Amino acid sequence: MDPTGVVRRVINKPRDIIPRNTTINPDTLLDVPEFTFIYNDADTIHAEIAELYTYSEEPEFVWNAEAFNILFQAKYGENKKWKDYSKDEKIDFIIYLLEQCELVDRTRRCQAMRAILYLVQGVFYQCSDMDEYVLNAKENVLLLYTCDGVHIFIDLFNMELN
Repeated sequence: MDPTGVVRRVINKPRDIIPRNTTINPDTLLDVPEFTFIYNDADTIHAEIAELYTYSEEPEFVWNAEAFNILFQAKYGENKKWKDYSKDEKIDFIIYLLEQCELVDRTRRCQAMRAILYLVQGVFYQCSDMDEYVLNAKENVLLLYTCDGVHIFIDLFNMELN
């Protein structure tokens, strides 16, 4: 007890409890040899994407596309393609999806998250060829990043996983 009447406990610090290993010399840690690693299992982006969707991801991809189409029609009600919209309209839709991700209703929230996944995967079903698909994916990821959506989406995704 100190002079003011408060009971104080002494908490030991980890460095006081755990003994230090004095045999490790920090100078010898830098003597690790350098390794040169060459990754030879890379294919073209087109082949890698085709390989990705031939396995278990295909059903989820279809669900994501359906979620995107439902929300896209709900927002715009038109049959225009994603590529026909201006940058501002695309950003407006991404913000709409991010707002939908913050709803209390879990079904609607997950639907919006699936739509975002489809969006960053390039809106595949609206593309005429693989080059357009790759360009769409890049543009959509940059638009999501512009809207600060990457951070929001990852936080929401982690929350749903828990």
